[in-house]
Amino acid sequence: MDLGLKMRARAGPELSFKEWVDKKTEEARDSEQARRRAEWLRAYEGLKNQILQWLREDGEGKIRINTQWMERREQGLGAYNIDALRIDIGDSTVEVVPLGRNVIGYVNLPGGGEIRAAGRVDITSGVRKFHVYRTMQDGKDVWYVADEQYKETLLTRQRF
Repeated sequence: MDLGLKMRARAGPELSFKEWVDKKTEEARDSEQARRRAEWLRAYEGLKNQILQWLREDGEGKIRINTQWMERREQGLGAYNIDALRIDIGDSTVEVVPLGRNVIGYVNLPGGGEIRAAGRVDITSGVRKFHVYRTMQDGKDVWYVADEQYKETLLTRQRF
């Protein structure tokens, strides 16, 4: 490789050093963005699958579940598609709507202390709304649900 002011791409046109640095910076940013986006989509998919399992086990075929694709755009993640759930039980409807990975806020842990939230999903019936916050603890996703008074509890089958 030429050590002058120009960098040569393998089979492409010559790049100035500034252009080469910009290109490498963009590539690194894009790969970090893709990693963060994939990590959020994987975490939400895990939550969604857990909710669907609870519904299948307890609903005995009496619950209708539909998905609706949504487009989201987040700083550091870019644009991505994610699916929300619409759960119909009799004449009632509950929606599970992923809001995003980048949220401002902390979760008060049951044993004391707090931890930064790493994503939020809303569960709403139109009358009531619960915020479900993702946290990362020991490398694992742990979800907490906050009611209207912002009292956080671990998301469990009984709490759901």
